[in-house]
Amino acid sequence: MNRDGAGSLSLVCALKDEAQNIPDLFSTMGRHVDEIVALVDASSTDGTEEVARQHGARVYVAGFPRSFGHWYTLMAALARTDWALWLDGDERMLEENARQLAAFARDIVHPASAALALRRRRWAD
Repeated sequence: MNRDGAGSLSLVCALKDEAQNIPDLFSTMGRHVDEIVALVDASSTDGTEEVARQHGARVYVAGFPRSFGHWYTLMAALARTDWALWLDGDERMLEENARQLAAFARDIVHPASAALALRRRRWAD
């Protein structure tokens, strides 16, 4: 929980060669989360680790695991909050959704029966 006793929220990101995306992602989400955790692939070559640190993330570096399931399990374990939101470096949340999610995490009373619906937009390549 965060300092005022409300639920807390982490942004956790698996990153590889995402240095160009980090400033936008972290500045947008950083206003709505209690911490940012970045798990950087050790084979990243574009300065992702340094950029993530410069933008306030708690950074861990690891080799790519056997599966994405192992990667996500590790990220969840690194979060120090009640709730964790996983986003890739090239994903974004609408400002409205980020606000709603942070309020949901802060105000939830019965987590086992909680649900939240958010608008979603998908852009095709």
